Amino acid sequence: MAEAATAKTTGNVKPAATAKQPRRFSRVNKLFQRKKSVPKAAPGEKPTFKERLVGAKAILYSPYALYAAMMVLVGCIVVSTIMIVLYNREMRKRTIFLKGVNEISDYMGRKYPDLQSLEDVDRIKVATNLSLKLAEENKKNKELQVAIDDILGRLEQHWTVYNKKLYLFDIFKPPRTWQDCADYCAGKPFSGMINVGSRDEELYLESQLKGSTSDFWIGMYKRAHSWSWIDATHWFTEKYWMPGQPDNKGFARPGTENCVGLIKNCATQLKCWHDALCSSKKKCICKMLPQEKWLT
Repeated sequence: MAEAATAKTTGNVKPAATAKQPRRFSRVNKLFQRKKSVPKAAPGEKPTFKERLVGAKAILYSPYALYAAMMVLVGCIVVSTIMIVLYNREMRKRTIFLKGVNEISDYMGRKYPDLQSLEDVDRIKVATNLSLKLAEENKKNKELQVAIDDILGRLEQHWTVYNKKLYLFDIFKPPRTWQDCADYCAGKPFSGMINVGSRDEELYLESQLKGSTSDFWIGMYKRAHSWSWIDATHWFTEKYWMPGQPDNKGFARPGTENCVGLIKNCATQLKCWHDALCSSKKKCICKMLPQEKWLT
């Protein structure tokens, strides 16, 4: 009887209920169960369409596919954000541009009544051409100011002005050889060793040497059998030799008097040149011509 009761009781006892899993895990478990139950084709046989479909679903629902989808989503969000930022930036630029165009158009219409009948595009073209001209004039004014400052600086450094040209009688520096004087003058902007260009210029040079304690070099030297200017483009042919000069009557040779100087305190006008050894030392005369662009 006891055994029967025990058996009856045992038969009526229900198995303990398993803990109910949260719903968020149930779908994942199903996916993994589905993945485990994917049928496989026998070796050497092609998988059926159903097997392929089940395999594709398993891959689609795998954690790797979920991760890839998340990465694609994040990438789309990033790209969209960048595009929005760029679009807003371009819109701000466009707004500023349109505002500027309107202001320019209104200004041109007020400043030049003749342009009021033109379209905005034509007004902008006129304004653009005008601004280019103003920019060019502004650039030229700056260059002119630099040139003026340079001239003022030279005047403070004992340069003198004669007939639109600047001259430097370098009386405060020690004497130099002819070549050293040529290099010294060439090292100054837009300048060179003196090339006499007219009778009046020669008279001016002679007047500046009155009371000097040293002779001065000029930019003439002997090349082969003729006397030439250091500036090959200079074609002034008159020469103002002292009586009995030049001593060097033959070809230019080392050790002969191949360079020309202007003597100090010349007693006879227009007769003040003499030839001398290029290695002897005299003072320098530099000359600066006006720049052509300021003469037009």
